[in-house]
Amino acid sequence: MMSQYGERAVLNALRGTPFRAEQLYLGLFVSPPTSVTAGKEPDDPRYTRLRMELTEPRQEGSAAIAVNAQDCTFAAAFTHWGPATHFGLFDAVKGGHLLLYGELEQPLNIHKWEAPAIPAGSLKVTAR
Repeated sequence: MMSQYGERAVLNALRGTPFRAEQLYLGLFVSPPTSVTAGKEPDDPRYTRLRMELTEPRQEGSAAIAVNAQDCTFAAAFTHWGPATHFGLFDAVKGGHLLLYGELEQPLNIHKWEAPAIPAGSLKVTAR
């Protein structure tokens, strides 16, 4: 799903206002985001968003789909996170704007010293 910021950026781009996310950063949420606010990211001193690239979109039926182009492996957790149920794509490694978000197909239940990983091609971003 698109955040309100992402929705405005797309509509402004259609009006000729340039928009470009120089880099995408993948974040995980332990409480769900909404279109208005980001969810809660893990409260762990080792957690940081990961730089991520998307593949070129392909058409599947009525949807355009892009996937993560590389494996995304976070640092091993220093604390127990509990289940990470959602992901978000941001325009900055810290702060910045949430652009897109979605629910993980399988929640990641992260315990201390585990390194959460999302294999290449398994995170789908869909536009309809």
